[in-house]
Amino acid sequence: MNGIRRLALVVAAATVPATAWAQTTADFEGFTFTQTDYSCAPFGELVTAPVPFGYAGLNWDDFYVLNPGLCRPGDPHPNPYDLSGYTNGRVSGTNVGYAGFGFPSAIWSPGPFTFNSIYLTAAWNNGMTVLVKGYGGGSTPLYSRTLILDSEAPTLFPFNWTGLNRVTLETDLDHQGANAGYGGSGPQFVVDDMLFNAEVVPEPVTLLLLGTGLAGLAGIRRRRKNATD
Repeated sequence: MNGIRRLALVVAAATVPATAWAQTTADFEGFTFTQTDYSCAPFGELVTAPVPFGYAGLNWDDFYVLNPGLCRPGDPHPNPYDLSGYTNGRVSGTNVGYAGFGFPSAIWSPGPFTFNSIYLTAAWNNGMTVLVKGYGGGSTPLYSRTLILDSEAPTLFPFNWTGLNRVTLETDLDHQGANAGYGGSGPQFVVDDMLFNAEVVPEPVTLLLLGTGLAGLAGIRRRRKNATD
């Protein structure tokens, strides 16, 4: 093995970019609420919005963000979210996420990610069943788990599911539990401080520089060889 080839192998082994994993917490803070879908009271200021594609580096289907304590100043109507799992489910900050209507709510990404953990709270019921599934690209889930949620406080559920590109969470409509008496009802559940790791592949700049440098070394070697012939 000549010197150029040996150098190439040594440097390449030292500079091939390793796959990195960026850990992110989706805490649903930093949203500005404007004209959206629901109000905190029949004629109150609108305080909820769909979680947009790309938030925290993932895509979201049938997930919404809500500030459960925000109403229009002086609104005479009660705030149905003020005493409910929406308020009880806050782990950090003022906002929470929630799954909207009992359909499968999904978190997905073109690249692989690890679903580490999530805080969940039932919005209106106690003893509500939620089905969680993790997919790696096919239609058959790689993982599945059944959770039981209450409305009084958030519960931390660890998962550590790896190699995913989609996670679905869905209320079992046949097992919605018992209404907790907050004045509202429905299959919604509250999400906060979801932790995940997404794959980040560094740009191969080092390899490009390596190739350029080796080409230069090869040229010098050829010139030296020609000079001695």
